[in-house]
Amino acid sequence: DSKTVHIMSLLRNWCKWEGLDPEHAIMVHDVSEDAEVCDIEEALHTIKALGPVRVRGRMFDTKTQRLVALCECSEKVNTHAIPMDVPSTKGGEL
Repeated sequence: DSKTVHIMSLLRNWCKWEGLDPEHAIMVHDVSEDAEVCDIEEALHTIKALGPVRVRGRMFDTKTQRLVALCECSEKVNTHAIPMDVPSTKGGEL
C-alpha cells in the first residue's frame, strides 16, 4: 500500500543521508513528543534480535503526521523477528 511505500522510501533516504546500512536500521513510528532518546533505546534493547540500538535522529513525518525515530541496530534487521509494537519500559507509549 502507499503508506508502506512511503515508509520504506523514507527509511532508505534517511539511511542514505545518515550514512547507515539500511539492513541495520529501523524506524520507530508514533514516537511520543516527550520520549527521550534513552527511553527509545531502552525499549528497543528489550528486543534481543536487534542487538544494541542507537537512535540516530528524530523528525516529524508530514505525510503520516507522526513523530518517527531512525535507529541503528548492531545486528542485521530481520523484520520477522521483531514485534510491530514496542511498549515503553516506563509504561505507556514510546
